[in-house]
Amino acid sequence: MLRSLALVVLLAFGFAQEIAVLTHSSFSLDKNLMAQFERETGLKLRILKAGDAGETLNRAILTKGAPIADVIYGVDNTFLSRALQADILLPYRSPEIRNLRATLLLDPTFRALPVDYGWVSLNYDKAFFKDRPLPKTPQDLARPEYARLLVVENPATSSPGLAFLMATVARFGEDGYLDFWAALRDGGVRVAKGWSEAYYTHFSLYKGDRPLVVSYTTSPAAEVYYSEGKYKEPPTGNLLPELAFFQVEFVGILKGTKNLEGAKKVVDWLLSKPVQENLPTEMWMYPARRDARLPEVFRFAPEPLGSVRMDQGHGGEPGALDRGVDQGGPAGAEPRGGAAGEAVGWSGWRGGSSSFSWLRPLLPSSPHPLPGGGGGVSPGLGKPLLLGTVPLQPGVRVPFGPSHPGPGLAPGLSLPVAVPL
Repeated sequence: MLRSLALVVLLAFGFAQEIAVLTHSSFSLDKNLMAQFERETGLKLRILKAGDAGETLNRAILTKGAPIADVIYGVDNTFLSRALQADILLPYRSPEIRNLRATLLLDPTFRALPVDYGWVSLNYDKAFFKDRPLPKTPQDLARPEYARLLVVENPATSSPGLAFLMATVARFGEDGYLDFWAALRDGGVRVAKGWSEAYYTHFSLYKGDRPLVVSYTTSPAAEVYYSEGKYKEPPTGNLLPELAFFQVEFVGILKGTKNLEGAKKVVDWLLSKPVQENLPTEMWMYPARRDARLPEVFRFAPEPLGSVRMDQGHGGEPGALDRGVDQGGPAGAEPRGGAAGEAVGWSGWRGGSSSFSWLRPLLPSSPHPLPGGGGGVSPGLGKPLLLGTVPLQPGVRVPFGPSHPGPGLAPGLSLPVAVPL
């Protein structure tokens, strides 16, 4: 009782120790839960929103020597290997790990712990397509009559954008995905900076001109939830589950934190049952805890069959893209790779042998030719559109694939990220 009273006094007079959480712009939790955490711990939460997941990770890497936060939340499995290779996180075996779904524990070093999961998916505006045919196959999206209706996110900075890019690689293969993107470019696809811009500015449900958008399978449920009774059924729907991508979001403690014990409390809190049961209707993701209940509105968020998963190799290396084995729920593909610490690289389709050198950046002006020739531009596609840059720390090397470490970059340079749009 005395301890609780003392904590309340500290908070009331502004003497509480601050704990900073670096996160993406979609972070949201019930304010009462946050206030309860502050009362029980004597810590003052400071939420630093840094844009999309890629931008958030960039901020953490660029401030590695003097971190601007104690905890980072929102790095997903598309950016996880980069976070681990940058060595910005401290290992922490939270006591809450025993309550998490084992298939979501993709980092064997426990530097990144799963908080939630979901599926990046194509959404469509039902009103627009009421008297119009929907695209029936992924190939249909590249036809001009559909490409000019589609808005996607920039894969350089947006985790759903990168997830969708990876899904197209899984669907069309290393030799076919560039042709798909070239057709999208010629057909008039729009590339937005991030999810918020794509959904709330360009999506036709919100008065934009694009009735097809890369979003999440939970977005239709969110529309019903926030409509305050206006919608009994979602005004949007999910489309083409073979292009859905299984996404996991993580939390980690940043190296250099001046309040390690406080950072651990934040991690434990994010994995606690009250927070996990609040996540679905705040950030519209599925909770990582096995015992967390889903809200009733999630009946409008079906789990897609045949979605794309990315296995996570050990040692901070990305694993393989896995196509068509997801049977819904988080119990599909298990992480695989070599022994702990072994870098397994991109190992191709499950059961296949194709090397995933597709993830190499396209550098049209680079003096270093890409492996296999081409000087950075795929033959017949012309100059790609530069979507953005990823700032690099001094000494970071450009990864061209497991057998091509790539040229070293001088301090201050950025890694261009491009697709042939």
